[in-house]
Amino acid sequence: MKSLLLLLSYLFVGSVLALPHAATCGGGCVLLDTKIYCYGGALHRFLDRGISTIMSLDVASNFSVTSARNNWAEVKPKGDIDSGQFALFSMVAVPPRDSFIVYGGIYDQHISPHLYETMIFNVLTQSWNTIDSANQTQTYNSAMVAGNDDKIYLWGGISDASIGATNRTYPADMRILDLKTMKWSFVPYLDGSIGRVGHSTALSSDGKTTYFFGGSINYEYVNASYGYLMDGAEMSNIVTFDTTTSLWGSVNTSSTVIPTKRMYHTSERIPGTNTILLYGGADGRLDHVSDYCYTLDLDTLQWKQIKLSGNGAGPLYMHSMVIVNNSTAFVLFGIGADEATKSDFHVLDISAWTWIENYSGLAGSTATPNNSTDTTNPNDGERSKSNTGAIVGGVVGGVAGVALIAAAIFFMRRKRKSQPSPHEAEKVKDKIIDINSIHDDQSGTMATNTEHFHDKGNNPTRPLPLQARLVSTDGNIVEYSNARSPAAANKPSAAVNKPDMFVPSVKPDKE
Repeated sequence: MKSLLLLLSYLFVGSVLALPHAATCGGGCVLLDTKIYCYGGALHRFLDRGISTIMSLDVASNFSVTSARNNWAEVKPKGDIDSGQFALFSMVAVPPRDSFIVYGGIYDQHISPHLYETMIFNVLTQSWNTIDSANQTQTYNSAMVAGNDDKIYLWGGISDASIGATNRTYPADMRILDLKTMKWSFVPYLDGSIGRVGHSTALSSDGKTTYFFGGSINYEYVNASYGYLMDGAEMSNIVTFDTTTSLWGSVNTSSTVIPTKRMYHTSERIPGTNTILLYGGADGRLDHVSDYCYTLDLDTLQWKQIKLSGNGAGPLYMHSMVIVNNSTAFVLFGIGADEATKSDFHVLDISAWTWIENYSGLAGSTATPNNSTDTTNPNDGERSKSNTGAIVGGVVGGVAGVALIAAAIFFMRRKRKSQPSPHEAEKVKDKIIDINSIHDDQSGTMATNTEHFHDKGNNPTRPLPLQARLVSTDGNIVEYSNARSPAAANKPSAAVNKPDMFVPSVKPDKE
């Protein structure tokens, strides 16, 4: 009897209950050991409803992609820390590859900063801890990467009324989190320059240089009714940061084929190579870019547009991407071409550039996963033993467990009841400043009127996070186009004539 109840306890409680993932955008995913962990996100592209769920998917063994979409397992955090429901945060895996860090983001209420600006989740203890970040400007739409020197590098983003800030700021300094001391420091960017919004990042194969791709740049505040002018960063000019010297730089690509300007895309280095895979994105109007897949050779600085075969993810933005070895990439969730959030994922064979239905697991893989981007950062540590029953067991265990428990109840009515047992890099002293000793914002500040999101009844509800969309004081949703609108008459002529400028125009919002 006792053995039967222990078996039932394992099947029903200890097994992994298989679940589909919610349709989300603006969340984050990483690879830890042999599982992909995904956290948070918004249920709607307006980011007005978020989740704080952590889900995991075991990718150790072979599976059918279609079937595996229903094989997620929920990870329920222990302890009293409420991570909150938010999106557009930055997320990376950190050494020893049993944890991930989440920074910033848009909180579900859209009116206040997140209570815990920086958090770390340990998947072994299944618990959150917080990291003191009180003396720096909280942002969302930043890009973050884990270096090979036990440090996290965070750049760009925006702080505005959506997270309770009085003034709109674009922090331009490199913010560095030392994982040994859990203290922040920063390296100033170029004088008078501002950071990026909605960009991505990746780390070179030697672990020394971080590269930042795309995103939007703020140029100037025009007036109260018109708002801001924004321009997409050229994909041919890439900002770099040397993690060994703490020096900023930039490189120009040498290819004739260059990706169109974009934001809310993903980028990650393919393990064992010095090649970056870039996927998805949206332009200044939040229309999906049609040229959504590229590689960049960091040795030759040559972009190459990739034409994919098979049925796959297609155009996406605010999605996640995880490269699990040198031949396989998972593209997950996001906003699809129909403007709806997605609950599925697709698997890309990056050796043949084709979408696949039958995935080959990580067993026997010789590739060394890399440290890479703000949304993904695969494990390069030792893998633990895989749970070969996680996928099938989740489905079968849930159903079989119910049946067995019913049988046990019948059996126990006739028997006596039993209860089952339940290398720190050298610092550049003149350039690295300890944020913990700074109380004033170090970046440029631009005053702004509070922006509000308006529902279908044109009732102001809450501040709208910056999604390449502005709201004028009369309540109209302002989006970007490449043509002048009647509102452009109010702009300074210099701004109108600025080349390659995304010019706002008033138009009904998309449903």
